[in-house]
Amino acid sequence: MKTTITNLPAIEPAEHVHQHVICWKSIITGVLISGFTFLILSALGAGIFGSMAQNVIEKESGGQGLFTGAGLYLGISTVIALFVGGYFAVRVSGYVTAKVGIAHGFVIASIFFILFVIEMGSAVGALSKGVAKMIGTAGEGTAIAANNPQVQDAIQNAIGNSQLKSDTDVVIQGVTARLLQGDTESAKNYLAYQTNQTPADVDAKIVQLKANFEAAAKVAADKAAVALADTGWSLLLTFAVGLLGSIIGGIIGAESNFKKPLAEGSTEVRVSSSHLLA
Repeated sequence: MKTTITNLPAIEPAEHVHQHVICWKSIITGVLISGFTFLILSALGAGIFGSMAQNVIEKESGGQGLFTGAGLYLGISTVIALFVGGYFAVRVSGYVTAKVGIAHGFVIASIFFILFVIEMGSAVGALSKGVAKMIGTAGEGTAIAANNPQVQDAIQNAIGNSQLKSDTDVVIQGVTARLLQGDTESAKNYLAYQTNQTPADVDAKIVQLKANFEAAAKVAADKAAVALADTGWSLLLTFAVGLLGSIIGGIIGAESNFKKPLAEGSTEVRVSSSHLLA
């Protein structure tokens, strides 16, 4: 009995020519234009915010608003750069179809942000490492806590007016280092030795110091977590809005090609194959 298989896909003829909607020369052009535009805007921003930072330092006023403005300016600069790159990439390609403009804008934004992340020192990798450090290493949070004024005051109060065998700074560092290592007993014995007191006399002070360290470490870890989250969301927003800007630039570039080709007097335009636009 002979079996017949039906509904098989047609074999592609050997002479078939694929219709591509991506012009890589135009993509490279768009990426270069985006990068150059971003550099120009970054230089302008550095000049503006540098002058503003100088005023902030001279007046000793808070710089939170300045940092927020700088971050906002960075995002706007990225959107403008990608819009310009997407627009001119499609303009030089000669395509007149909006879907082709979208494709070009998407590819340009992808390459731009990959290069951006690499140039910024692998920001995504840094974020991942930051998460791992926050989860796995409480010691670093405690190290930050060592410089907390509350902790420093507690150590000074523990020392009091005692005659120390070493310099005050040396004793503070010694107690801090032992508490950072989690060696409470060693910190107690070290402080007792330096102040000529018994371990029992300094025991309550060491317990209070440890509590201050833990509280300060928690505050530092909370601030680090908030900063990490803000950085992640800011990057995500920048990527999304930058991609949108590049796509819009590509669409407008395609429309401009349809209305008025880049080369004056030229009536030749490029359109994508109908089956890809269906």
